Amino acid sequence: MSTDVNNALVRRWYDEFINGHDVDVLDALLAPDFVSHFLSGETGRSRDELKQIDGAMYAAFPDLRVAVEDMVVEGDRVAVRYSSQGTHGGNALGVPATGKAIAGTSMDIFRIADGKIAERWAELDFTGLLRQIGALPG
Repeated sequence: MSTDVNNALVRRWYDEFINGHDVDVLDALLAPDFVSHFLSGETGRSRDELKQIDGAMYAAFPDLRVAVEDMVVEGDRVAVRYSSQGTHGGNALGVPATGKAIAGTSMDIFRIADGKIAERWAELDFTGLLRQIGALPG
């Protein structure tokens, strides 16, 4: 696949899935055997698990939006650094809504195969998120 095609595929991830809160678009974007890895060492997540986890996140942060700050495409890999912001409007990781604003930066690396996202490695600051909503001392 060309770098333009891989770039456009990953842009759809952020535009439609993350900013559009459309978990069903994952059926078009992800390979059937997709795995999302977390650098915390957590076991990889399948497409269906990701739909459930991120669906709950969108309910907890209904105005969550991200902005792609950097995207580097080389071969079958796409690396992205992005910023995020939103408001804690629902239960998040066991913490009831606080109405507090959250903001942060994160990074993803995607592997593309046969025109679909096959793997993702995510670096997310859950500790910072929990501090911002008051679940951990800051």
